[in-house]
Amino acid sequence: MNKYEQLFIEAPIGIFRTNDQGEPLSVNKSLAKMLGCANEEEVLEYYTDLSEQLYVNSQRRIDFINQLKEKKEVNNFEYQARRSDGEEIWLSMDARIGEVKSDGSFVIEGFVIDITEMKVTKEELEKKKEALETFFNVTPDLLGIIDIDGNFIKVNQAWEKNLGYSKEKLEKSNCFDYIHPADQNDTKRKLKRLKNKEEVLNFVNRYRNSQGEYRYLEWRARWKNGFIYAASRDVTKRKKQEDKIKYISFHDNLTNLYNRTYLEEEIERMDVERQLPISLIMADLNGLKVVNDTYGHDRGDEILKQTAKILKTACRQEDVIARWGGDEFVIFLPQTREKEAQKVYNRIKNLCAATDGNEIPISIALGIGVKNNLEQKIYDVLNVAEEQMYKNKLDESRSTKSHIVKALLKTLGEKSDETEEHAWRMQKLTFLMAEELDLSQAKMDKLSLVATLHDIGKTIIPAEILTKTAKLTEDEWDTIQQHPKTGYRIASSTEEFSHVAEKILYHHERWDGSGYPHGLKGEGIPLLSRIITIVDAYDVMTNGRPYKDAMTKKEALAELERCSGTQFDPQLVNHFIKVMS
Repeated sequence: MNKYEQLFIEAPIGIFRTNDQGEPLSVNKSLAKMLGCANEEEVLEYYTDLSEQLYVNSQRRIDFINQLKEKKEVNNFEYQARRSDGEEIWLSMDARIGEVKSDGSFVIEGFVIDITEMKVTKEELEKKKEALETFFNVTPDLLGIIDIDGNFIKVNQAWEKNLGYSKEKLEKSNCFDYIHPADQNDTKRKLKRLKNKEEVLNFVNRYRNSQGEYRYLEWRARWKNGFIYAASRDVTKRKKQEDKIKYISFHDNLTNLYNRTYLEEEIERMDVERQLPISLIMADLNGLKVVNDTYGHDRGDEILKQTAKILKTACRQEDVIARWGGDEFVIFLPQTREKEAQKVYNRIKNLCAATDGNEIPISIALGIGVKNNLEQKIYDVLNVAEEQMYKNKLDESRSTKSHIVKALLKTLGEKSDETEEHAWRMQKLTFLMAEELDLSQAKMDKLSLVATLHDIGKTIIPAEILTKTAKLTEDEWDTIQQHPKTGYRIASSTEEFSHVAEKILYHHERWDGSGYPHGLKGEGIPLLSRIITIVDAYDVMTNGRPYKDAMTKKEALAELERCSGTQFDPQLVNHFIKVMS
């Protein structure tokens, strides 16, 4: 090996030779290392086209080729390259056209150095500078650099937005041109103190805006290197904000009714003899948990708002309505006998009844308590109203939840292929399976209910996903896989259906453990869920879906047998085939 070959191999910079098609002819160790390769052979193996594969931005490659053809050489050409491990780095290249062959083809020779660290450092400095300038100009606070005499040196855009003065105008003026005459001496004393003490100082003064109106500005300023660096904000609206904070502290931000804190204070203030008799109505919204679990909390919030509207419509102006917490409300009725309170009670019930045609009707359980003399404790009266409300709720809540579930089933049928006919066929098939397996009447009843409710969780899935004929995306499939959990929550929240919630949860588990949502396996999956899995699959296969044509009975049974032991319980499949035969 001669000294030139040794220099080529050991040089601390990258050296390369390629043909005019970009195919590498030779590279040295340094370039191999830059590209994440162990040696020249690995480079030649990984980069079949050094000029094309290497460039992150293909346009830079075109620029390089064009410059090379035009000038025969290229110097300090910077570009972003991709290493063999995928990492992106910055390189600077000097290259020239070397040997030109008789057929017109040529060899490209060049040197490469890694400038990633320098590039990143430069970019970081530029980013920091740009970020500081951006922050200075976009921050809503009024920022300024002022000399000791009050002359503006630099201000940000917020001045124009808040006070109406352009940056250019302010930077040619003195801050005292805008300060209220009554505040000027105090401001001058503050600036003088700032210079002597070199401390952060907070103070407020009045500034005139471009409309001639004085606004209160709150300043935070500091003296440094001969200048005052100050930030201020308009605090004229502070009083309004304080009022708003007071409003928020006494109101429920969802319904805009009073909150419990306010009502407790109001009860204490108005629990006096001149307000007797005092009536209290305790109200509880029925079925909110079912709505939240099914339609989501946004829909639940809408129901709470509708409930608040009903209560406000039914009550008188002097009545105080408060959201007591969660789905509970309390109405405080001063100077109101039980007979008058009952009228409010009836108006609420009538307004609720008017929502029966809605997808989610409003149902409110109510109770009344009345304080007729000072000896009675007001919270004892509230307890009476609460006890009465809970008695009514026991009867009304079950009916409301059942109504919601039935509405959900209707909605599911309207937005997908989970029709009443599908549920009826499922019930018929599960009944045959229950007879074949000699299940008890209780289990048969459960199985029938699961057949009806197994896909109720799909009500939260958009119709366009449920009826999509093309292949589902990964996100859409994830959405579909959530429906057993949703169905479980819906069933669990109702006394009438809670006993089959677990069976609904597991009806998409597979015998081999590859199902969802929990990957249960074999007999770890409840029996009724295993039966529903088979029956549902058979009905879908024989009746089809938007994305799949229907099979014949024979084809469907053959498919069940094929998936026996993987997707389905093999013994149950045998029973099902026997039943269907």
